[in-house]
Amino acid sequence: MQATVAPDGDGSDVPLGAIDTSGAVPDDLDITAFPGAPEAPTPAADGPTFAAGFSCAYQCVKSGVAYPRGFGALLVVETHVPARLFMSVVDATNSTGMVRDFSWPLDHLDPGRTYDAMVAATDEHGDTAYAYGRFVPLAERTVHITLGDVTVDGGPQNVVDTAVYLSVDGDDFWIVDAGSDGSSVYAGRGRHVDLVLFTFRQWATSQSTVCEGCDPDGMLAQGDSDGLCGSWNSASLDNVDRRCERWATVASGRGEVQALAQRVGR
Repeated sequence: MQATVAPDGDGSDVPLGAIDTSGAVPDDLDITAFPGAPEAPTPAADGPTFAAGFSCAYQCVKSGVAYPRGFGALLVVETHVPARLFMSVVDATNSTGMVRDFSWPLDHLDPGRTYDAMVAATDEHGDTAYAYGRFVPLAERTVHITLGDVTVDGGPQNVVDTAVYLSVDGDDFWIVDAGSDGSSVYAGRGRHVDLVLFTFRQWATSQSTVCEGCDPDGMLAQGDSDGLCGSWNSASLDNVDRRCERWATVASGRGEVQALAQRVGR
């Protein structure tokens, strides 16, 4: 099962917010709320400042932009000179060594909530510049759900038909084909979903045999039935983060079913 963004794009290049590189501290921002944050910078003195190029003695943070990353954000910071970066948004992180650009994926955020960000850049001379900003992660995100190929290994040899069914978050199963788009069926889901993939394989029977037909809702996870004229198996993935890539495999004497939830986008 592969989640893909809408054909017209997912808006991942549209910023959620930006860092103010002036270094000004917002009036209503308490910088002590940032874990491990340095003390507030000393305001620059009046009059001209003479320096041989940019340094972090005054301001070396060139830019800082928060882009959508699923229901979180990707905070991208650039500096004018190589610097060691300290970044804080609820949690905190540091760059590895001296860098001119650094990206921090933030997946621990709540959709639609306003977050304050702080960046501290320290250059080779030990001078530190500070910058602050705010952004709001997406409250909702459009994701297209497409079912890919299903692999069934083993099982009876007299199979004449294989049907595949999908259930999301405990909803009723519906029969799907490879490439089916379930976006309209599974609208309004959260970031984490439960998936169940169910396959039913019909046996070859005589023309006089009456088969009851398959209804996955309420059936056991695997089994076989002469009345249904077939065997079945299923695979499940619980609490799947739609940004993660995971396989689920279920094996039995009647065959093996595999399901994949694949990460896409940033």
